[in-house]
Amino acid sequence: MDIQHFSHEHPLVLIQPANNTSTSYKCHVCIRGSGPEAGPLYGCEDCHFYLHKPCAERQLAPQIEHPLHPSHPLILNPGLDGDGSCRTYWCSCCRKNYTNFSYHCSECDYNLDLECAALVPTLKLRDPIHLLFLFEKVGFSVDAWCSVCGEDFGVGADSEILSHTFVCAIPQCGHALHLHCAPITLPETVRHENHNFHDLVYTKAVAEGGYWDGHYCDACEQKRAPYLPVYYCKECNFACHVFCGISKELPSLIEAYENDCLQRGASLEAWLRYYEDKLPRLRSKKERTETKLKEIRQEIEALEEERVLYEISKLLR
Repeated sequence: MDIQHFSHEHPLVLIQPANNTSTSYKCHVCIRGSGPEAGPLYGCEDCHFYLHKPCAERQLAPQIEHPLHPSHPLILNPGLDGDGSCRTYWCSCCRKNYTNFSYHCSECDYNLDLECAALVPTLKLRDPIHLLFLFEKVGFSVDAWCSVCGEDFGVGADSEILSHTFVCAIPQCGHALHLHCAPITLPETVRHENHNFHDLVYTKAVAEGGYWDGHYCDACEQKRAPYLPVYYCKECNFACHVFCGISKELPSLIEAYENDCLQRGASLEAWLRYYEDKLPRLRSKKERTETKLKEIRQEIEALEEERVLYEISKLLR
């Protein structure tokens, strides 16, 4: 059974990897390998282009609107050069290099891989420099660090750790930070519905037992990084993520911070400055394009004149 997938010029043949095969298959959508245990896949053997069967049948929107790039729609990009070879991109959110499908804005040179394109923000935080969106979890590159504290986002140790992170939506900014590193003022103590006995105190770090797998949030029961701050009750040994401790208060904390910025005259000007800086470049690009278009029109007119003269000369023979 063959299919014609929009991302490849040749028909893709259904392949069932054999148990004794030494051939390496890598899906162009999810970039994961495929062996006999993964089931059949579609592929073009001549181009070494393969898609897992579920990935080939996956319905990807040709265009999306995303809060991380609100200025323009993002277009689905198969990530291939004209000769069918894979191109390497850099995701503007998680900072990973990738060669698979992405959503792309050519005007801003902005890319989101499929995982980041599926992210849904929890809250928005505006300040004089950045437009930040809070996400429950971003699969950052192992080389990505918080712009404030300089610590990595935990993926090097355990990719399943739940860590709420702010990411800036201004193109080419690359600013990302832990929730506890945001400029909002976090309360020193909170009360949590799962622990009404005592106040939970904001604590820089709490390690339990010494084994990474033994560190869990007592509120959401998900893994946590022992070196990140928590809200903690020492008497009961109750520790929870910062987000879990302030989730109900967080919208009002953000609102208070934004109102304070406005009162101090520090309204959000980052987008305005960005486009003010970009406007001269766009005008220059427009002028170059118009000049090139004028030259092409002149060439077309010259060719048209030559064609007319040639036709006339044929009639006079």
